[in-house]
Formats: sequence, C-alpha cells, structure tokens
Amino acid sequence: GWQLARGALAAMANASGTADHSADFMAAKVITAQFYAEHILPKTAAQRDAIVGGAGSVMGLELAAF
Repeated sequence: GWQLARGALAAMANASGTADHSADFMAAKVITAQFYAEHILPKTAAQRDAIVGGAGSVMGLELAAF
C-alpha cells in the first residue's frame, strides 16, 4: 500500500508526464492507488483480526487429522 501511495505522489508531481511515461500512465498510477486505498486496504483490519484471533481453530485438530 505504501509503495502505491509513493507512486501516486510521484505521478501527481509529474502529472504532465515525462519522456518515459505519458500523462495517461501517470493518471493510471493515481487511479490504481485510489482503488487500492478504497477497496483493498480496508479489508486488512479484518484479515489481521482473523490471523491474530483465529489460532484456536487452526490448532484445534490433532496432527494426525492432516
């Protein structure tokens, strides 16, 4: 997530594009970071909770059950 944010900030600073990248490419970087922030990043809290709080069910079976 932080790498996408860094890329978006760099793209916004160079919104007109460079010799290597067009303005459309820069805009796509910003839109991609925005999508990630709005749709993927909010799910991380739930994933963290499942990882931290869900160990009991993971370890509930005996080794022989695998």
